[in-house]
Amino acid sequence: MEIKILNGVEQAHLATWVTVVIDVLRAFSTAVYLFESWIKSITLVQTLEEAYALQKKDNTSILVWERWGLKPLWFTYGNSPTEIVTTDRWYLEGRHVIQTTSNWTRWLLLASNASEIFTWSFVNANAIVSHIQSLAPSVVSLLSTSPATTEQNEDLLLAEYLKRSLLWHPIYDIDYVSAVKKTTAYDYLFNQIQAPEQDFDLCMDFNAVDFIVYSEVQDGRSILYNQLVG
Repeated sequence: MEIKILNGVEQAHLATWVTVVIDVLRAFSTAVYLFESWIKSITLVQTLEEAYALQKKDNTSILVWERWGLKPLWFTYGNSPTEIVTTDRWYLEGRHVIQTTSNWTRWLLLASNASEIFTWSFVNANAIVSHIQSLAPSVVSLLSTSPATTEQNEDLLLAEYLKRSLLWHPIYDIDYVSAVKKTTAYDYLFNQIQAPEQDFDLCMDFNAVDFIVYSEVQDGRSILYNQLVG
């Protein structure tokens, strides 16, 4: 099994075969907690106008929006796992989500050469490892969405975790929590704009769920669904 670690938007087109798109802080963690609350799907859009246009077609859908880590006041949720887990599940169950963030919503379309695309966070780390092992692909592309391409960012740390796991190398000799706390993204989110500290704890809750999140392209948009592993 060949494993390629790709770093940044300029390398997205190099993703082939099975591709795992990574965003640790916080988008794909938020997506996992949305699915754990039994939503049906997540439609990814890039603009506020597109989000509103889609919601007009389904006024029961939920808007999740973030720019530069912050939530506009008129949106139901920001890109925050804490907001999701503190919401009564009955409110979210069975509904569709329309989501856009500063960084990651365009990435799944950029990886256009991939045959299968999954999203990934520490929260469902081993689920994706098990699923990829069952697929036994010749090539796995791990795509970091972090803009901090010149440093050991949080997405590259998770990519290294997946690579080690797939190759049966030791994974517990690295303190991933401490390493992520040294990244630019952590400093911005939790020191500068003061996102809830619980967000970090939820994003770093290793293997909290046993399902994967995968992407399908429909009408030119990426739609996320979840699937139980095992």
